[in-house]
Amino acid sequence: MEPLLTALPILGERRRGLMVECYQDLESSISSRNLSERLLLLEAAERIRGRISVTKWRDLLREELRYAEERWLRERENIVEKAGRHPRSLVLYGGSPKALKEYLERRGFSVNVVFTQRYWRPPLEVLRMIASLRGVEELCDRVISDCVQRHLQYLDYILLSGNIDEAHEKWTRENAPFPIATPP
Repeated sequence: MEPLLTALPILGERRRGLMVECYQDLESSISSRNLSERLLLLEAAERIRGRISVTKWRDLLREELRYAEERWLRERENIVEKAGRHPRSLVLYGGSPKALKEYLERRGFSVNVVFTQRYWRPPLEVLRMIASLRGVEELCDRVISDCVQRHLQYLDYILLSGNIDEAHEKWTRENAPFPIATPP
């Protein structure tokens, strides 16, 4: 279990009146599950085939980015609505803090960003980030193939471990940061 999720009940006991709310909605959860299923099937197919289908990964990235934009629009409104009910709020957010901070400040909130730990993104997260910054169509096949291959290797660490956090730490020690292929 995530260390943060383990800590929340303890925080609740120490701080009476602590409210924990989720800013995701049901539609986001359903879409996320559907994309996760597609991702899992694609990962399995790549392992069986023994080669990377760049076209299928590019299609999945396109759909993930479209979904991420829709989700972002809904989630930030949910954050504003829920945070507005309380004089002091804490948002645990795994995305880029800059965009969220700017949005909340435009809506009248005072925002302080705190990074809880240094975190090396796994290869698939790196690929998603590059795709969101550059655009899926601007990614060369080599970048997609390289990141996917590294992602499949990363999954080996996760699948062979009983603890996701320990597996990620081990992968980080042995592999991060990893070079990203660039077009010639």
